Amino acid sequence: MKLSQLGVMTPLAKGGAGEVFDLDRSPDSAFPHMVYKAYLPEVLGTDAIKFAEQAVEFRDSLSPADKAELDAFSAWPVDVVKDGRTTVGVIMPRIDREFFHVSPGAGKTIINDFQWLLVDQAKLRSRGTQFDDLSSFGVRLRLLANFVHVLDWLHRRRVIVGDISFRNVAFAMNPPRVKFLDCDGFAFAPASATATGRTTPTFAVPELSGNPPHQRTVDEQTDIYKTGLVVLRCMTPGPGATQRAAKDIRLLAGLVPDQIVAATVGDCLAVDRSQRPTAASLYAVLQSQSASLSSPPTIAAIDVDSTKCLRGTDVIVTWDVTGAVAGTLRGPSGLDITVDFSKFPTGMAVPAQATGPLELIATNKYGSTTVQTPWVRVFELPAVIIDVPRPPKIGPISPLAPLDELQRSLSGVRVETPALVMPALNAANLDLPVWLAPEVQKLRPATALVESFDGVRDEMLAGGRALSERLGQALRPAPPRSRRWRRS
Repeated sequence: MKLSQLGVMTPLAKGGAGEVFDLDRSPDSAFPHMVYKAYLPEVLGTDAIKFAEQAVEFRDSLSPADKAELDAFSAWPVDVVKDGRTTVGVIMPRIDREFFHVSPGAGKTIINDFQWLLVDQAKLRSRGTQFDDLSSFGVRLRLLANFVHVLDWLHRRRVIVGDISFRNVAFAMNPPRVKFLDCDGFAFAPASATATGRTTPTFAVPELSGNPPHQRTVDEQTDIYKTGLVVLRCMTPGPGATQRAAKDIRLLAGLVPDQIVAATVGDCLAVDRSQRPTAASLYAVLQSQSASLSSPPTIAAIDVDSTKCLRGTDVIVTWDVTGAVAGTLRGPSGLDITVDFSKFPTGMAVPAQATGPLELIATNKYGSTTVQTPWVRVFELPAVIIDVPRPPKIGPISPLAPLDELQRSLSGVRVETPALVMPALNAANLDLPVWLAPEVQKLRPATALVESFDGVRDEMLAGGRALSERLGQALRPAPPRSRRWRRS
């Protein structure tokens, strides 16, 4: 991507390798908000640029599912930015606001990086209620288990974090989850990644120390050693937490009931690299222990009342869910229904839209659990076609001779109705007071009509009789003609 395509940029933060700018519009439609990391002049042309380009190539090589998972737990570079032919920076999705908090005093927005896990609970309480859950070791273990899960995901794809520190990982609550930062500096095995500039001073690793060091490259084992320090220090917050080392493992043993946690973290901090566990082994221990202290919801059972139905009819989904505060029921063709377990504790009816399983996602502040129903086969209602036969064809109808004769006979008949004549009303002939004469004159038309009613009736009756006589003459059959015989 060209630098000139980025539009308006607003400064956000500045680090040792570059400065981060907020972009007024996203250059990639897959992300609503993005930022631009511009490398400092002294970084251009160094290995940092090579690692940034490799990070973009790595993401491009992933499947859509892996790419979505990577974007969920990291602020991974999406594309490099070039000025001419020189790589000068990268663009990344902006970190979600859930990974920030507002400082009560200054009112500034501050990222929730892992440094906050080192602060004792009394000081955290002064920052507001957003950190109250960190008083639970179960929540802390769950955050750390998430951290190690991401590390395992990366290691299985031969990606080395290298510079693990508290500033390079952020966290959010409800549910507890993490997001890796500064991913443009990660290394990719089997190519070597030198340890220069890849180790925060308080995260020194035995094999990378000394003069000269026993090893000059970072790898999976150096990541595990630093992860052991992260777990130990985050589980024992308070004064001196940033300096805790392998000798302080006893502090952890007194806090966590299951001694296997302390033993496994102790193995992470072993000087002998061969004793260090893999990220997968460490995750299994942390996840098991955190589940006993803070667990996501449990879905013991889920089923449907029918696995075959017509489109548009209801399917009743039943479940046995504990520990959930919210849920979502999803299915084929975009079905997405919010479930209120207080109203629907054992199940609900949903419209069948397409063939496939339904998926119930139950969540609480510790995480989410997803379970699918058996497949539901949805059928279309068959179309009903009725074959209506054509009506029989009717031929022309012969005209009736008598009717034709009647029409010809009536063609000359005309009925005339005499016009009605209203006789004049003479007010002088009425025995009325003189002062009423003008009013009577106004009633002249109505009075004339009443007086002439008998005459009009007689005229109409006479006209009807005349019409009847003429119709009778027209319909009377003609007399037969006489035949004359001729002798042959």
